[in-house]
Amino acid sequence: LSTVHALAYMKIEEKRVRYEYFVLASLTMNLGVLMAGDFLTLFLFFEGMVIFPYALIAHKEDKGALRGANMYLRLGCATSLSLLAGMLLLQHFTGTVAIRSLGPEIDALVPGAMKYVIAALMIVGFGGKAGIFFEHAWLPNAHPVAPTPASCLLSGAMIKAGAYGIFRVVNMLFAPHSWEPALQWITARHIGYAVIWVGIITMFLGVLNALISANSKRMLAYHSVSQMGYIVMGMGCAAYLGADGAMGLAGSLYHIVNHALFKASLFLTVGAVYFRTHELDMYKLGGLWRNMPFTCVAMFIAACGIAGIPGFNGFASKTLLHHSILEAYEHSAHYAADGLPDFKLRIAEIIFMVTAGGTFASNMKLWVFDFLGKRPAKYENVQPAPLAMKVSLGMVSVAILFIGLFPNWMLERIIGPSLAYFNFNPASHPYHVLYNTHVPAGLRSTIPILYNPLSGAFWSDSQVVHNLLGGGEAVIFGGTIFILGLRFGWFHSLVPEWLTVLYYYRGLYHAFIRSCRSVFARLDASYDQLWESLIFGRSISAVLIKSATGPELWDTITKLENSFSEAVDHVIYSQSMQAVVERARLQAGGWQGFNTLDNRYDQLVDKLIFSEGVRSVFKKEGELSTAERQVWQELKRLDEKYGEAFDRAIFGQGIKSLIGASQEEKKVWRELKELEERYGEAFDTMILTKNVQTLVKQQIKATDSPASRWWKQFSEFDKLRYNAGLDRLLFGNTDPSAKPQTTSFDRFCQRLSSIHSGDVSRYISWIVVFLAIVVTALIGKLYISSLLGVIILASIVIFLLMVVMFISR
Repeated sequence: LSTVHALAYMKIEEKRVRYEYFVLASLTMNLGVLMAGDFLTLFLFFEGMVIFPYALIAHKEDKGALRGANMYLRLGCATSLSLLAGMLLLQHFTGTVAIRSLGPEIDALVPGAMKYVIAALMIVGFGGKAGIFFEHAWLPNAHPVAPTPASCLLSGAMIKAGAYGIFRVVNMLFAPHSWEPALQWITARHIGYAVIWVGIITMFLGVLNALISANSKRMLAYHSVSQMGYIVMGMGCAAYLGADGAMGLAGSLYHIVNHALFKASLFLTVGAVYFRTHELDMYKLGGLWRNMPFTCVAMFIAACGIAGIPGFNGFASKTLLHHSILEAYEHSAHYAADGLPDFKLRIAEIIFMVTAGGTFASNMKLWVFDFLGKRPAKYENVQPAPLAMKVSLGMVSVAILFIGLFPNWMLERIIGPSLAYFNFNPASHPYHVLYNTHVPAGLRSTIPILYNPLSGAFWSDSQVVHNLLGGGEAVIFGGTIFILGLRFGWFHSLVPEWLTVLYYYRGLYHAFIRSCRSVFARLDASYDQLWESLIFGRSISAVLIKSATGPELWDTITKLENSFSEAVDHVIYSQSMQAVVERARLQAGGWQGFNTLDNRYDQLVDKLIFSEGVRSVFKKEGELSTAERQVWQELKRLDEKYGEAFDRAIFGQGIKSLIGASQEEKKVWRELKELEERYGEAFDTMILTKNVQTLVKQQIKATDSPASRWWKQFSEFDKLRYNAGLDRLLFGNTDPSAKPQTTSFDRFCQRLSSIHSGDVSRYISWIVVFLAIVVTALIGKLYISSLLGVIILASIVIFLLMVVMFISR
């Protein structure tokens, strides 16, 4: 489906053949992971899944694409090393890396807590690809810059390789050989409990980030993180429940399929919108249902699927996962000394429901801001999606609806039969209702999800009503979040930097660099000696010793150089400069005058580059006092002496004496000077990102300012060596052309206006009124078995009426 979609989408991209090649290469690696019979083979293909998708993410080859691809590659390499370490420890203690049940062998051969270390290393290794939280940073950076069909593959299929690896480790490697009661599940249970919380944290924090994301693809990337949390949580429940954990594993496998469908559809619909509008910021869109009705319907179906609305595919798998976390909570009483269930798992179940509400709110936000409300004038003539995109969206939408309306079909055909390969007790109740192996033919899956398969009952089955009420809770809570988020601007909240994962990644990186600084210093010193030997044939110290006057001259040079370097360092790193200037005045005569003139020069160039008034500055420079002119002349003579002293220290003679030197000596001097200039320019480019010449050319082309005339008065040397990055460090200038940012209140008013304007709001109001009347009429006819049911149905009516009032006001 992604490939069909790409037939049209790649018309706005370049290098189609390269894209298709790396798609096929990545798919090959993905299939290799699934077909591997041991972890070593799996690791080789897993590394391929780190390497080949790099080209898909970096396809645009711009700065953002390369940044996202580099982050993906770095995290992929780091987590792969963790996986490799776990594999090596497993091989060391057990003598095998086969993908099979090794629970008893691990308990017998691996000492103490080392088995949990192995599990943690392998879960972290696979979790980087799966995008579990704290290893997820590459997803929100890679998806917004990758071509949309590639994002569909990365999220819909390729991150499932990470989930597959976690599944093989947690639910197979550490599991016993069979479900026999005599076999111990203690290690698997402990690992499963930890994995449950890994999934809970991932799903909750992922949806929080999705709620405050404005970029459509970035929001969907965070939802991939959140939905992987659902899958990982189910795997944890399966391991925690041991032989009775069939419900958790069935829910995870089911959600892997469902997530591939609705996430593919969401990415492809966003891609269709981007194909026509070239805009990913959902707050800048609106009203596109008039132009792209087919895409609007497809996104609504996918949004209902990911939110777990009854009648769509996500409802089935989320229902099974909800059952699994409830079973884990209830079953935890068997593991407790006091016979009471673990209340922390009850909290996990509450977070599960809250996350479901956040999922509904954020995806409705995407759909509403893209297709409803006021349409911007520049999008009035937007064309519908091309035929290839409609075909792919239509096929995936049909699959979402089919699974949603016939949820037990997947259990009968795929999920149920697969449970026989994992060591669950076939006589347990979860296994029995999911797939009854004792039935020779006919109906085997009897779990009531959307209806009771045995009787076909819909409202009269208490379990079905319980499932529907759970879906209703997610809709009510999510709708409340959506309304409050719009009214109070929650969707535009900014997360402090110290709460971001990248902030701590950078801290770890700098800590690592500091710990290795002594090693780097020794390597740097060795590098300097090698460089000197290559240039001069011997080290600089040997040259100085050879010179009779070398040591005295070198001491003078060192003092001056250290004073200047220290002053510049303090300016760059924002430290106090007064003490540095005082020390410099004592160490070198005339430093005060040099400091004054140097500041004037910097101010002049700074104003010139940033198109500020420079005519008056040039006039001031021509009005130097006699004392200042004398200082400048003295500095000029000092600079000549400095250069001549340096020449004598290196070559044993001054530059003036080279005038009568031989041609060979002059050639050596020219080559050395050229080498020095190249080294300086390369150093500036490496440290400060780009040379000032680039900025000057851009400035002159962008504006017709005095800079285009006055800049010519500077020498070529000044143009090439003065750097814009250094200027910003020293003076803190910002781009004067940057547009002022609007306040959050202004943006809120604009969004509120776009929702309430246009004819579409009246139609929505009437639709919601009709739904409220229908739901109210059904209350009197339904058999309500609990007070909770009455409260939930009443809350639905109240919520619908709130929506009417909100839209109609």
